[in-house]
Amino acid sequence: MVNTERFMDIHEVAHFMRMSESTIRRYIRQGRIPAYKIGKGQTSPLRVRKSELIHSIERHRIRSSP
Repeated sequence: MVNTERFMDIHEVAHFMRMSESTIRRYIRQGRIPAYKIGKGQTSPLRVRKSELIHSIERHRIRSSP
């Protein structure tokens, strides 16, 4: 089965997370948000799968102690 999930660009991720685009880029560089580079070169756009973004958020969730 082919995964037809749409990729989000940096602007869409920033809007979804209610953060700045520079913060999203920093999180990608730090490995906190998984991203894919589409094409070759330094100016190639980055894309993020929404399901992987949500998984990353869940992984960094702060759990309250009893």
